[in-house]
Amino acid sequence: MKKIIYAIAAILIAGIMWVGCIDNFDNINKNQDKLYSTSIQLVFPGTVYRTMNLWGAMNYPRLLNYGRGVSVGYAEPTYGESDVNSYSSQFYVDVLRDLLQLETAYEGNPDLKNRLMIIKTWKAFVYSMIVACWGPTPMSDAMMTSPSKLEYKYDTEKDVYIQILDLLKTASEGFNPVKPNNTIDFLNPDPVFGGTGYPNIEKWRKFANTLRLDIALRIENIDRALSEQHAREAMAHEDWIISSTSEMVQPSWGNDDSYDVSYYYNRFLKNLTDQNLSESTYPRLGQYMFTYLQSYYDPRLDKYAAKPDYTYRLIVHDTINIVRKSDYSGLDTTLNVVAYHTVPYAPAPEPGRIPQGWDIAYDPNSLWGQGAQGTQKYPNPYGGLAKQGWAYVNLSFLKKNAKVVFMNWATACFLKAEAKLKYGVGSKSVQQYYEDGIAASFGEYEISGAELATYMARDGIKWGTNGKGLADYMQIWYADINGADSPLEQIIKQRWIAEYFNGLSQWTTERRTRIMNFPPFFYSGSQSTEGSNGRFDFIPERYIFPVNEQTTNGTEYYKAIQLLQSASPKGDPSSRWGDNMWTHLQFAKVNPGLADAEAKWTGRVVIYNQHALQNRYGKTEEDMIKIAQQEFPQITDTTGLRIYLRYSIEEIIGPRP
Repeated sequence: MKKIIYAIAAILIAGIMWVGCIDNFDNINKNQDKLYSTSIQLVFPGTVYRTMNLWGAMNYPRLLNYGRGVSVGYAEPTYGESDVNSYSSQFYVDVLRDLLQLETAYEGNPDLKNRLMIIKTWKAFVYSMIVACWGPTPMSDAMMTSPSKLEYKYDTEKDVYIQILDLLKTASEGFNPVKPNNTIDFLNPDPVFGGTGYPNIEKWRKFANTLRLDIALRIENIDRALSEQHAREAMAHEDWIISSTSEMVQPSWGNDDSYDVSYYYNRFLKNLTDQNLSESTYPRLGQYMFTYLQSYYDPRLDKYAAKPDYTYRLIVHDTINIVRKSDYSGLDTTLNVVAYHTVPYAPAPEPGRIPQGWDIAYDPNSLWGQGAQGTQKYPNPYGGLAKQGWAYVNLSFLKKNAKVVFMNWATACFLKAEAKLKYGVGSKSVQQYYEDGIAASFGEYEISGAELATYMARDGIKWGTNGKGLADYMQIWYADINGADSPLEQIIKQRWIAEYFNGLSQWTTERRTRIMNFPPFFYSGSQSTEGSNGRFDFIPERYIFPVNEQTTNGTEYYKAIQLLQSASPKGDPSSRWGDNMWTHLQFAKVNPGLADAEAKWTGRVVIYNQHALQNRYGKTEEDMIKIAQQEFPQITDTTGLRIYLRYSIEEIIGPRP
């Protein structure tokens, strides 16, 4: 972990320096007389920057926890009312207000059409985040249309999506990436794609059309006919869909501590030391993501997590084969042994404690006292791990000039695979799109073709196959991939893996499909979370509406609750007068885990295990040396294993089975 801390001070990689005028944005936005018709180069980068910071604030810690790929703190599904108020205010006042003014200024100007389409695209993107979190929301009658406007209606969830899709249709069809003879109709500089000039207009069009496909698939549970219509129209221009890493929507923060460094750097990295390092604040690789990656030997694990110093790593017991010369025959003999060694990654478990009403089983092989067996409970495999030993999120996601990957190339491929599967549209087969998605994700992290080929050949990853995954540390969940039974499962699970650190997209996709089917969050006692039974809660289904709406926009607020409850596939009008975290949004499927939750998650007996942590270095001593050598070239024999992996043989079980 010290390596991570020291590296923070050494980060000098240049970001996209569009944020050089960030110090002027506050003054610009306070000026009611600002000239939007000539100031997109000043105002729009500030809008993007504030969107990035708001995304970061929502992502860390709550949406990361909701997405279940990253764990922050105890991963409980709570949030404060003040947070919700702040998020809403920032969306509408700090972002959408300026976008609306810019849109109004450029509407009808044929010489600035690309600028207008850029604004419409970003506006649609921002509203797509809002509606995914809250459901019904003000859009057609939003509050920023007039500084004195206090009452504004909420649109239904479906109506918001219709407006978003219309914006994206207009934008994708309205962009003109061919440079005319006389124009300045592009961004200089471009805060999203970097640089300047007309080549970026094609990237903006791909952003708009790819987002349109994403939203079309998102609304399949609301209106399948409308979903299919927009999916078909988006796929009719398949060349307008993101198709390379350079086209990914991933603006970068900058390196200036005073103005533009990443939200995460400012939030917890800036003053981080080895002494104040905390597992409850520094995000860690989540157990479920780790178990998928480890089950299928996914090389992206090394890109997603940071390795701690080898002196702090978790020790596991493992069963391996060793070759030793027999004292009797003088010949080599292969033995099966129990060995102890460290592993490079210790993912954050869920939960961090045993739920209320559960118990830990006795280990029948344990010894205590006078040699009595089965008198000790199974030990927690993470017990006693130093805070420096956890698998923390890789610094690349958190550093000063980190990228915010709003939409990646892999997601675009998986969207096409899903559209082909459901609506039969596209120039390739479902399998080809699916494999393109995995290849795109590997390309994003610069992983070699040989590793990609090996990964793609594994059961569960290979198209149309089932893979038996490893278990979590309590053996209540398995990282299985049932591709032979459900092609959609393969697509969605690979999308979830590829969207690491994008909590909002992971959360949204899971509510829409319920493919991941994770266990709930568990508690060891009563919680303050509304609706909690003190033992377990599933991920929240939505954010509550801003609390101050009750007094400032009361009439429309209660109408919005009626819209929410009337359209919900699983409403909850009894809690918080209908404005609660557990009411499903209209786009979501009903969570199947709710049906038997009480019976399934009450009074269980836990058998701790280290299955997902074992065989990281293979199943033979020879393999351990070869694999560990990739990280520690000094390892050439068992002496090196003892030094760098703290390797020891504890018990000889017998000849190789």
